[in-house]
Amino acid sequence: MTETYPLTPAQKMHFYTQMSCANHPEVLNIGTSVLLNGEMDFDALRDAFFKSYGRYEAARIRFGKDENGEIFQYITDEPMREPNYLDFAAQGVSQEDAEAEIRRLASVPLERYDSQMFRVYFLKMPNGYNGVFFLVDHMIMDSSAIIVFIGDIIEIYCNAIYDTEPPKDLKSYIAALEKDLKYAGSRAEERDRQFWEETVLTHEPLFTDILGPARLDGARREAGDPNKRSARVTSNTVEADICTFSLEEDPSNRLMDYCREKNVPMVCLLLSALRTYLSKFNRYAEDISVKTTVSRRGTVLETKSGGTRIHFFPFRMQFSNSMKYIDSLRKIQEMQNKIFRHANYDPIKLNMEIGKRFGNQPGESYDSVSLTYQPMSMRESNSMLKDIDYSAKWISNGVAAQPYYLTVMHNPETKGLDFFWEYQKGAVTPEQLEYIYYYLCKILFEVIKDDERTINEIIETV
Repeated sequence: MTETYPLTPAQKMHFYTQMSCANHPEVLNIGTSVLLNGEMDFDALRDAFFKSYGRYEAARIRFGKDENGEIFQYITDEPMREPNYLDFAAQGVSQEDAEAEIRRLASVPLERYDSQMFRVYFLKMPNGYNGVFFLVDHMIMDSSAIIVFIGDIIEIYCNAIYDTEPPKDLKSYIAALEKDLKYAGSRAEERDRQFWEETVLTHEPLFTDILGPARLDGARREAGDPNKRSARVTSNTVEADICTFSLEEDPSNRLMDYCREKNVPMVCLLLSALRTYLSKFNRYAEDISVKTTVSRRGTVLETKSGGTRIHFFPFRMQFSNSMKYIDSLRKIQEMQNKIFRHANYDPIKLNMEIGKRFGNQPGESYDSVSLTYQPMSMRESNSMLKDIDYSAKWISNGVAAQPYYLTVMHNPETKGLDFFWEYQKGAVTPEQLEYIYYYLCKILFEVIKDDERTINEIIETV
């Protein structure tokens, strides 16, 4: 008999996202393409997928429903479905039309129950690049898990074609899952609850929007309460797109050098810049929250077992703008380290506790924007790609549950930083996002020029 397991909080969070976008089940689709410049042996690539699928329990996750309607998960022994072959080069279509078709495929929902939770498309592109488009459900993999899976496939492929070293063993998803499920009701959970009580539940945060105070002002007028501190963060449509702004290699390296010199993680520098931007355009506010993501992959088991482990938490930055910028960076770093230690707490439970404590209506929040930093590209995480001309892209599924979601990642082609925005079309325009990107860069380079200035001085300079 097949062993079944309940969903984890991370999976429940994604399932709740899908339920809130009930007419758009594709909201949980994650699409990524990895294309190499030159010919590929697609038979060897197919074999590599099948071998990695057998090694990677997370790729074989299935979902079901019991007689009470409760969702459970299990690992199947069913073989992987055959990949789809799309030879755009032979069809004579343009590069633009080929990419449009890939985006269309990214928006086709996956079957939720008792079905393979990903699709594979082998691609031959008009521009001479060839490889794979991989579409997966967020409830079985996050970006880190995808990188591990695709990386394993590349290593198996290279071992077969070039006789390179075979990949190391992957870790058991079930072992990581069972460890996670023991957390509920433990003393560790109570310690984490106490941390979040002191961080965001002791007194009410303040909503700040990336487009300025208009949304909060509107919420105050509607409620007849000039002191209201929360606002609805959703827009009138979940229809979404992506917008990417690329910072060149040299200025990106200057930011990285600064972080190494000051021993400050890049994500902390990015959080501080986002806080400074929000303060500048929200009446110099000093209590600012953004939503941060924690991948919860601190051990080899967590890193190599796949699954979805991302938890979203409010990152609340409360300090005076008269503080020296470098001191605020240290404070953000200290806060980030604390969040990492308490990141196993159920984010859905925390959001419910925040709403109940402060009497918020459904959809109201204190953070308008989410930030993720991906510290390595696939090139850095996989030595097989070190000297290979390749392209890796994340593909929009056309829907987003959040109005503004910024991911900063390393671009393997330009070797610079990409500011990758997923945004709801009803919430913001590409032109507005470009304006935000411009100010974020101005803040970042003012900071690394002289971080002994106060936050206010940086704000006034930019």
